[in-house]
Amino acid sequence: MLPKVEDIMTPAVKTVEHTATVLEATRIMEHMLLGALVVVERSRAVGIITERDVIHRVVNACLNPGCTSVGEVMSSPLITIPPDASIEEAAQLMVDRRIKKLPVLKDGCLIGIITATDIVREVPHLREKILSAFKKL
Repeated sequence: MLPKVEDIMTPAVKTVEHTATVLEATRIMEHMLLGALVVVERSRAVGIITERDVIHRVVNACLNPGCTSVGEVMSSPLITIPPDASIEEAAQLMVDRRIKKLPVLKDGCLIGIITATDIVREVPHLREKILSAFKKL
């Protein structure tokens, strides 16, 4: 039987306020060696900002990262998964939505994050399914 999302998720999720600048967010990401931050507004998860968002929505659009808020360029609405979902459900959602990170919400509260890397590490037989899907991104 496959483990549940809550069994392999990272419980300590790094977040950034939607009013923070992209420059502030990228400095946090660089310092903490993260590829994404969950964006919050009044303690509620409202989006996610990824390295890819920064490249496509800031750099390629010639926006000033010091003057552009995270809320302006984050991916939203936030695609999430509950902690009791199976790893296979998480992998399928990632493939279907073409994403690599899923915040985990319980009763509307952010309690963790699960990534494609977490799933590949934990469940090797799902590796090919995930890797082939992400080669297309």
